[in-house]
Amino acid sequence: SKRRDEGGSGGDSESKAITALRRIFKRVDGATPETLPELQQELLTALAEYGSKLGDRKDELLAEANMLLQSSHNRAQENAEAETARFQEFEVEAKLLKEKMTEWIPLVDIVVERRDTMKEAVQKFMEDLATDLSEEAFKAGVKEIEDHKKEINDAISNAREFAAKAGIKEGEDYAREQISAELKKQNKRIAGVRKSADGLVEDARNAKEKVAKRLAAQFAEREEDALFKKYAVSGKGAWYKDSVFRFGKEEFKFELTKEARDRVFERALPAGEELITRSGFVKVKSLVGIERQTVNQQRLREQRLERERKQAEEKEARKIALEAKKFDLQTQLERVFAQEGDENPALSEKNMTQIDTLLKRLGTINNFKGMQELDKHIAEIVALVEPAEAVIAGARQRFNDLPAKVDNELLKFWQQETKTIKTTLEGWEARLKTSRSALSSARTTFKTRRALEAEKLRPGIVSRLREHMKTQKLDVSELFMNLRIRRVGGNKDTGVSEEEFTSFLRDSLGHEGAPEELGKFFRHLCGDKDSLELETLQICMKCFYKVVEATVIHPQLQLKGAGAIRKVYPGEIIEFLLGPQEDPEIKIMRIKGRAVKDGVEGWISLANSKGKPFMDEGGNTYRVKAEGPLTEAPPADVEETLAEAKPVGVVDPKAEPKPSGAVTVGKDESVVRPLRKGEMVDAIEWDREESKPLEQSKVRVRAKFDGTIGWTHMKMLDAA
Repeated sequence: SKRRDEGGSGGDSESKAITALRRIFKRVDGATPETLPELQQELLTALAEYGSKLGDRKDELLAEANMLLQSSHNRAQENAEAETARFQEFEVEAKLLKEKMTEWIPLVDIVVERRDTMKEAVQKFMEDLATDLSEEAFKAGVKEIEDHKKEINDAISNAREFAAKAGIKEGEDYAREQISAELKKQNKRIAGVRKSADGLVEDARNAKEKVAKRLAAQFAEREEDALFKKYAVSGKGAWYKDSVFRFGKEEFKFELTKEARDRVFERALPAGEELITRSGFVKVKSLVGIERQTVNQQRLREQRLERERKQAEEKEARKIALEAKKFDLQTQLERVFAQEGDENPALSEKNMTQIDTLLKRLGTINNFKGMQELDKHIAEIVALVEPAEAVIAGARQRFNDLPAKVDNELLKFWQQETKTIKTTLEGWEARLKTSRSALSSARTTFKTRRALEAEKLRPGIVSRLREHMKTQKLDVSELFMNLRIRRVGGNKDTGVSEEEFTSFLRDSLGHEGAPEELGKFFRHLCGDKDSLELETLQICMKCFYKVVEATVIHPQLQLKGAGAIRKVYPGEIIEFLLGPQEDPEIKIMRIKGRAVKDGVEGWISLANSKGKPFMDEGGNTYRVKAEGPLTEAPPADVEETLAEAKPVGVVDPKAEPKPSGAVTVGKDESVVRPLRKGEMVDAIEWDREESKPLEQSKVRVRAKFDGTIGWTHMKMLDAA
């Protein structure tokens, strides 16, 4: 057991020794000539240390170590020989480069020599300029200097080309390390020459200005000498105090006071001297200038203070003037709403409250028994509104007469004050406008209601009158005379009175309506007139027939022997003039009428002998297909389509105001009222040209709704 332990221990030490030697072998094998001696010694030391531990492999490892040492020695010797050969090559190359350097340096010397030549040329150029400052001489000199610089650049280029071909450059190899110091020195010389040449060219280009300044300085020096001599005391070559005074007066145009003269003289006097010499002239000139500047500054200060005093006075005067203007403007503003210096009672809140109370009653027309009572109530409101309107109109006129422009300092105040008054004016105007609108609306509503009530009576009254015309074989003119036939005395050329009209209806036609009811219709029919005129009656009694079967217009009632005027066709409208009357021979009913199409008049049968109708009553009823104005006179021709038609009630903001109830839609066209889409109207008259078809004519219509009569265009209507 003890032997096994010893054997095992010996095996471990042998293995460790071999491993250590192998490591040294590897390092010796890769050794360089510099590290080889140290590694050889380390190997010998290791062999001595580990020799007893190598066991059976000792001889083998010693032999391997000897071979390794021999090969390392041989390799080191070969490297040394190669290094020696390379060194010899470097020495040869360095010798060649040094020889090239000896050839290159003279080229650098040429560069320096040309720079020196350029310096001499610049110096001569500066000297020449002192005697000839002409542009030609300056340009020629600058060109010569630039030519010298070009020669320097050429010399530098030659030196650089030689260096490039000869391999003269910076490097880390042995040969270039030998010439490095000299190469840097010569390159520095070349760089210095280049910089110096650039500076010389710049000096030459600025030479004219420098020389001119030097000459100017010399000229100034001579002038100062002349000035000093001019005022110097004869024979002394120096200045007394009087010299200083005369110098300031003549040269500075400034008279020194005695104190100022003495002050200048004492300050300019050299220490220990009694008179001022040439060396003190510049100081004298400077001190005299300072004295003059001091006096001028004092004068300017006094002028500034005087100017500021005047400005302050002007500012105060301006302030007082503005206050006066502001007071005047405030007075004008106060007069806008004042009447003889006091506030007008017509614009009091009490007055407006009373107007508002009266206007509320207008909201219910049923509160009034008739137009007379309504007019009385409206007159009461107008009596309050009109004075307020007059005051506001005056205030508006006075407001418009206010100055359009004011001083800029008062502009903000003026804008604020006028804005307040304008707002107040517009508020009163809006309230009074509302009052007027309410009055107009009440009148319109009452008139419309009265018209509607009267229109309910129209069918019964008109049918009675037409039946009377038929039985009595009368036309409208003869009917008009019948209405006036009972008149006793008076002017028989005037229209029919209300009493005559109502009496005729009740007594002659047996109408059961009350005189008051019939009077409503009469007044509605007459409008603004006091009596019924023939034209109004003709419009009221107008009747039309529509042709449903082609027939003929004849010149007389009896068909026998009557020649045809022309044929009428279905769709044509015939205006009733007289009848219906029976043809005594063939026993058919005929009327006298006028064709709307062309105005042809004659007799037309209502039906044939078998009772088949040729015409039906009506045909003149239309439906409004687009909103438009109903005007008092035939409207002007318009080319625009319905879609482009001007909306009713659109008023040109630049147009003059129109009376209440009239809306401007065209020149000289006053609107009676607007026609609403879908409203029914009866045509009563056409105003057409022969060259245009009926569909393009203007037509006078009566609204079925309220009996309003006015003109419109046929294109605004559709057949009902």
